[in-house]
Amino acid sequence: IVQWFESQVAQSPDNVALVYDDTELTYKGLNEKANQLARHLLEQGVVQNSRVGICLDRSIDLIVSILAVLKAGGAYVPMDANYPKERLAFLANDCKAPLVITHSNVADRLPNFESTFLIDSDWSQIDANESSNVCVNISENDQIYIIYTSGSTGQPKGAVVTHSGELNLQHWYTQEMHFSQATKTLLVSAVGFDLTQKNLFAVLLQGGTLVIPKMDLYDEELLVTLIEKHEVSVVNCAPSAFYPLVETASFESYKALSSLKHVVLGGEPIQLPLLYPWLASEASQAQLINSYGPTECTDVVAFHRLTEIAYPDQIIPIGLPIQNTQLTILNDNNQQVAPGCVGELCISGAGVGLGYLGRDELTKEVFVENPFDDGANNSLLYRTGDLVRYQKDGNLVYVGRKDFQIKLRGLRIELGEIEW
Repeated sequence: IVQWFESQVAQSPDNVALVYDDTELTYKGLNEKANQLARHLLEQGVVQNSRVGICLDRSIDLIVSILAVLKAGGAYVPMDANYPKERLAFLANDCKAPLVITHSNVADRLPNFESTFLIDSDWSQIDANESSNVCVNISENDQIYIIYTSGSTGQPKGAVVTHSGELNLQHWYTQEMHFSQATKTLLVSAVGFDLTQKNLFAVLLQGGTLVIPKMDLYDEELLVTLIEKHEVSVVNCAPSAFYPLVETASFESYKALSSLKHVVLGGEPIQLPLLYPWLASEASQAQLINSYGPTECTDVVAFHRLTEIAYPDQIIPIGLPIQNTQLTILNDNNQQVAPGCVGELCISGAGVGLGYLGRDELTKEVFVENPFDDGANNSLLYRTGDLVRYQKDGNLVYVGRKDFQIKLRGLRIELGEIEW
């Protein structure tokens, strides 16, 4: 990912990489800032696979920090600044982060660390650092990020993802959604959400522009305004985060969303009736894509492009696997089910991560030896706990869960974590 980004910087140094409020930053400027911070991280002892906490809101500093961690060979741990203090403390301690990058107005929400870098007020410490690319060897099997998901024991668990998994995802995502230097994307989802991660990188790997909304809490009116103002062409978020945009745009002003070419939704079933009036309008030029995938397998493993609407309340399948990914439906006896029968979806291939950080027993329960291993990077099989079935056309349809896990606004929640 780092090499891909740096290659794009060389191709389009003066293109606008980031837009935040009234501030713009070019590819050259973004790369230089990330290089300066990366050198500071190396001086602070960050080494290959070091985990660095990033507790920042949506901002230019967020992107600079993430790129800097990766350039230094580390793995970043996104920590949403709106999380409760107790959760932030747990994440930082559980991942054993030697350093947390944050803002001065957020620092008091974090536990006391020996090494906290306030990127807004401490930048003067590193402004004199060399801004050329940092030469650090990064392996495809190195960690790229850790996303914490809800845990049945009441404690969150950190899913570890590799560079190779993210690279495979980006090749699919940027090609399938036709990213180019003309592409503009809008960062809708929260920093700690798994689907957010691919949207931090995708447009920057192709020379386009990432538009970052200046908002602490979700603001649908602002998002619609930014889509229209910047002619945003790709949006990726949970369905429940997109419905308010259509409601805000209203019948008379769907034109505010007319620049959208691809709307990629994931994390929960799509309620098509809520989108049908907009999709069927003359102002809509967008294609709707349903995406599916667990955090443990680098976000997306299957997708379905809705090419036609037979009726407004039709079920949208989760579709077919992305490249270099294998999907298998098994029964409780680890046998493949017959077509049309319901079973547990199991995943193998390029996107499967390294398991849960410091949770070896839990990892062994769901990351199992693949009985269908063909020798092509398929030695592990991840058992999702999701129940699915095949349609006659070969597409997968989501049915439900094997356990008591629920989904809320695209987030997986174990009831054990919210029981009182």
